[in-house]
Formats: sequence, C-alpha cells, structure tokens
Amino acid sequence: MVEPPLAAGEESRSRANRVDLAIAAADDAQLTDIARKILADDSLVGDRRKRMAIEDLVWAIDEHPPTVSTRVRRDVARALDISVVVVDGRRFVDMIAALWDIEPVLGWSDAEPSLRKEIMRHVVQHDDWSAEELFIQLGAIDNASDSRFLRFVEALSTGWLLADESLQRRVVAQVNVGLHHAGLELGEIGEADGYPEFRVRRVGAEMRAPRNLIFAGLGSKPDMRVLSAIDNDLEILGDESRRALVYSRSLADGLTWRQLQQWWADTTGEPDPEAAKNGLYRRLRACLPKSSPPQRYLFDSYYKVLGDRAPMLPALLPEVWLHWDPKTIGQRGVEALTNHRIDFLILPPDRSRIVLEVDGQQHYSSNGQGNPQIYAAMARGDRDLKLAGYEVYRFGASELATPTATFKAMEPFVRELFHLHRIKL
Repeated sequence: MVEPPLAAGEESRSRANRVDLAIAAADDAQLTDIARKILADDSLVGDRRKRMAIEDLVWAIDEHPPTVSTRVRRDVARALDISVVVVDGRRFVDMIAALWDIEPVLGWSDAEPSLRKEIMRHVVQHDDWSAEELFIQLGAIDNASDSRFLRFVEALSTGWLLADESLQRRVVAQVNVGLHHAGLELGEIGEADGYPEFRVRRVGAEMRAPRNLIFAGLGSKPDMRVLSAIDNDLEILGDESRRALVYSRSLADGLTWRQLQQWWADTTGEPDPEAAKNGLYRRLRACLPKSSPPQRYLFDSYYKVLGDRAPMLPALLPEVWLHWDPKTIGQRGVEALTNHRIDFLILPPDRSRIVLEVDGQQHYSSNGQGNPQIYAAMARGDRDLKLAGYEVYRFGASELATPTATFKAMEPFVRELFHLHRIKL
C-alpha cells in the first residue's frame, strides 16, 4: 500500500515523532549518540525545552561539570551588576536566547507577554531587574543543569558580548565572588578574536602558560645556553642527533599532537604530513629508556586510547626537563635542585600541568632491598610538584608489564582524566 504524501507541516512532525520513538527504544549506550545527531539537525526538535533537555544530557556526559549549588548560583547573581553586562542590548538578549527558553509560544500575538519581551523591558530598557531577578526568571538558580549555568556564566564575560577588556575583567571579578564559595573561578585561558577568553575552572587548577618545553633528550643533561635573557631564548648545543628538543611556540592553550606535529614539520622541513607524524613519533619514542619497557608501553597505549582523535587532543611529552642547573648536585650542595626530569607531561587547554610517572624498583629500593631513604626522596619530590600546581599520577611498573596490561590500565585512566579536565574524548 502506498501511503499518501504528508501535508505541509506534517513532515517535520512525523520526523519528530520518529525521534521520540527512537529515544524511547534506545538503551543507555545509544542515547548519547542519538542525542548528538538530534542536536546537529535543528529540524528534529522544534520544542525549545526538549532541545535544552537533550543539550543537558550531552553536556553532562561530555564535560563532566562540577556541581554548583543553589546558594552559589544565588551568590553569583547577587554579586553581578547586570548593567555592566548590557553594553549591546541586542547581543545580550541573543546570548540569553542561545541558552534559555525565552521566546514567545508559537501563535501568540505581539500583544501577549513573553520572557524575551520582559527581559528587553526590565533589563535592557529600564534597568529595573537585578541580576538575581533575571537569573530567577530564566530558571538559572533553581532549575538549570550545572553545565548550562556554567556556560551562561562564561558567556557573560565574552569579548563578543562586552567588546571591552576592562568590562570583561570587571564582570569576571564580580562573578568570582560567588564562584569561589564552590572552589571555582572564571580563569583566563587565552584569547578569542583579540579579547581575553575565560572558562570556569577549579581554584588553583590553573597555572601560567609554559614558556619553554625541553624534552625528549637522547643523552644526559642537555648542554644549554641562554641566547637572550631578555627574550628567554634558549639554545641546545652538542651532537645534533642526541639533543633534547625545545618547543618555544605559544602554549597558552596547551599543546595538541597536531600542534606538535606542525612544529616538527616546520623544524625538520618535512613537507609530507604523514611522514612528519611518523618521524615525530619515532623521535619521541626513541628517547624512552630501553631499560624501562613500561614507559614505552605507556607512551604507545596513550596514543592508542586517543585513536583517530589524537591530532585534536593533548600530546604526551616524554622525558621533560623540569629543572636545569649548570652545576652538579655536588657543586651546588644543599641548594641543589632535585627531580630534574619527569617521565611524561600533558598540557591540556585549561593550562593545568599533568605529570605521569612510572615507578620501577629504583624508586623505592636499591640492590633489591627496600630503601626508605630513596622512597622518602621520591615522596618529597612528589609533594614539591603538587605544591607547585602540578597534577601527579603514578603507575607502578608491575601494572605496565605488557602492552595488553598497560592498555587495560591506561584506557579507563585517560577517559576519567579527560572527563575531569572537560576534554572530549
């Protein structure tokens, strides 16, 4: 039997019905994929509130947001001077409309009220609503998901909305009064269209952007000199085939594999992207100690977990120099810097610094016997790194005994680590 063609308007309703049926029939593992496909096609969900519910589902899974209590949300609203944010009324309302349901119900006349009209009247035109009243009307205090609230807070500080860096920083300072009660803050992560860009992060989680990376040395301590102390220009000397690598490009947004590969291609003059990728991987892997297979297994497993998305995700840097002193420890004495080098470093876009260490017997024993002094020195170095703002994760060499065992350990670890840092894997 041939079904009659759908009348005007019925096709979109039919598609929406099919979407509802697909959601109802899907198991938990399928829901996220269905939700992402729905969000990619505006015609599939005409109901704004239903679309917001789907967004909340996807954001919660992808971003793993921190919990923001009702009290903290109210504190943020009370600290915010809404008149500072309303520089451009049209952009302000458009920003709100992108996150909240403020449009009039379809079929209502212009004479009937809508939240968009109320915001235009009370916030943009007459300035007689406080930020707290606006938050209440939007549902930002009592009803919104954590992801939606945090996206809203971030949107309030954008250069697109304010077009004035001093106003951006003023809004950030106000919002942070409330966010600090939850151990959060709006922190600067870089630039967007020439204006500072801010993201919500844990207080203390952010550090300044690294200036230089010296890593993947094939020999012992690098022979290094400062070409320009004013510009912080470093040069590694000695046998070129055994030199450590120096990455001195901007690290304001972390370092992805794609950025590292492009730097390698430019440095070596390799025009073929595939050859550059393979050459870089071989060069990094070559610096890992042959006496420590677990380090090689960890390096390989990390990129195996990342899979095809590796170019867009943070690179894993081996053998990174943390300290450098032209004198030896014996020459320097009690003022000597210890823990010169770390096994692996990850630099995510939130400017955190993540250290992965592989602990073999040499970290806690000598001559096959447990050595409390060696272990104490390792623990002290661990504390120093954490106090300096690094996140340190240690793996026992025994859990990385084979490539298969290493992947089983790394796969859930990398996923949870990326969730923690709001990195989509």
